[in-house]
Amino acid sequence: MSPLQYVLVMAAIAVLAVGAMLLGWRARFRRSTENAVEIAELTGELIDQLEDVSYVSTTPVGQPFDRVALKGLTYRGKADLEIRADGVRITVTGEPALTIAGDRVQGFAEAAARAGKAVEPGGLSLIVWRSATAEDQLLETTFRFAGVQIRDRFEAAIARLVEINENAAAQNHSLNTPMNQEDA
Repeated sequence: MSPLQYVLVMAAIAVLAVGAMLLGWRARFRRSTENAVEIAELTGELIDQLEDVSYVSTTPVGQPFDRVALKGLTYRGKADLEIRADGVRITVTGEPALTIAGDRVQGFAEAAARAGKAVEPGGLSLIVWRSATAEDQLLETTFRFAGVQIRDRFEAAIARLVEINENAAAQNHSLNTPMNQEDA
């Protein structure tokens, strides 16, 4: 085989490989759009705001290497987090902002490996949340923080958000419970 033929064959293989990867990513994005999150403006009390953190990936709970491609959370990059009493707004550089309603946030966790990143134990922080689908799929959105102090702020803010929403749900439940006739 001549050098020119070799180069042409290798170029054809490269084009096919890249094309297959693009088709696969588009299919994953199409499947993941069912997890779309309602985009809403957050107006609640500001709990914390973290700027220039590293967004890693979003995965289903229990499947840390099965990346979910959501609009606003498609690609890795620097992100800003705004944690308010009524939800979390994630703005990854170059993507539209994504909002997770506060009542969908389940909590936080730490990990060492996720799709797109492997670090020391506890080096990654996650928001655990329910998707806006009929199945209410549990998802984990992963971040890497520049230092322990920023990670601690993140965890405290998410814990506060969960506490606020649990208290609101409990209060709402007690307001909707009919009084016993003996209480009347």
